[in-house]
Amino acid sequence: MRQILDKLPRIRKLLGSVSSPSEALNVLTGYDVCERLRRQVLDADSELEKYRQKLRDSRKEYFRAISERSRCQKEINGLLQRKSTWSDSELTRFTELYRSEMRLEQDEATAKQENDHLEKIVDDAHQRLINVMRERYQEEQTWSDKIRRLSTFGTIGLMVVNFLLFLVLQTVIEPRKRNRLVAQFERVLEERVAKVNK
Repeated sequence: MRQILDKLPRIRKLLGSVSSPSEALNVLTGYDVCERLRRQVLDADSELEKYRQKLRDSRKEYFRAISERSRCQKEINGLLQRKSTWSDSELTRFTELYRSEMRLEQDEATAKQENDHLEKIVDDAHQRLINVMRERYQEEQTWSDKIRRLSTFGTIGLMVVNFLLFLVLQTVIEPRKRNRLVAQFERVLEERVAKVNK
């Protein structure tokens, strides 16, 4: 009871800002917290999916950088095997490939850093999703237990009201009805007897 009294100012404030009876009921029962957590789960899930897509794109870029560098290294190795028979064009090509290989190595390192960074972000986003889901589950369990208790008390209250109504009917109303019927029957009987005696 103390908890409900402590929440009254908050409930009054929230009830002033709700737009429908179902929202008001959610505020009164505390389900608005579960709804807020449900939205947080959906947001965390979409955020995780967004980062996963970025990670997939990053991995493609990383594997593309590895493939480009590997192709360049193969070409350099092929030229190095024929080093003694190089022509001027092959020497120029070797120089271009060597510069390109250095640039590709930097691109690969950058792509790897980006990939590692996105993996950490995806792990963090996944952990946030799990935490919010756990919090939502716990809050819904708490809410469910509270509603179950209120339902039990409500059922007991209805049983008590029904029992009291039964007692009132049996001890007050029914005897009055019987007395009225008996009095009415006696009056009718007296009138008939009076008519017969005349």
